[in-house]
Amino acid sequence: MVGGNPAEEMVLTLGTIIVILLSFLISQVFYLIELVKKKR
Repeated sequence: MVGGNPAEEMVLTLGTIIVILLSFLISQVFYLIELVKKKR
């Protein structure tokens, strides 16, 4: 990013990290749900 203020860059970086973590957690949850369904 050119000419962006540090606070804005920090927010964008944190937002990106949070989105990646959330998508990872959601995929893990769906995987666990599928495992539980198969066991029954």
